[in-house]
Amino acid sequence: MTAKITRAERLSIAGAAAAHLALLAGLSLAWQHSTPMLAAPTDAVPVEIVDISDAPRTPEPPAPSMEAAPQDTAAAAPVAEAAPDPEPVQ
Repeated sequence: MTAKITRAERLSIAGAAAAHLALLAGLSLAWQHSTPMLAAPTDAVPVEIVDISDAPRTPEPPAPSMEAAPQDTAAAAPVAEAAPDPEPVQ
């Protein structure tokens, strides 16, 4: 079963393709003008290079204290007794 395309359908497909191509061309040309170019920065930021080789890389850790130590507030958990061995069934 072959469906024949009528002349109106061919013209519609060709018109849609031409419209898509025109839209693509218009968007491509407008793309470069869609956002304004950013101006170059005029104020230079002064930078001073210093030698910090004598400075420590990380700070010293704080000295241990009794307040930071874990507190044993709960009593030791009772130890569960082992279950007796079951008697064999005869």
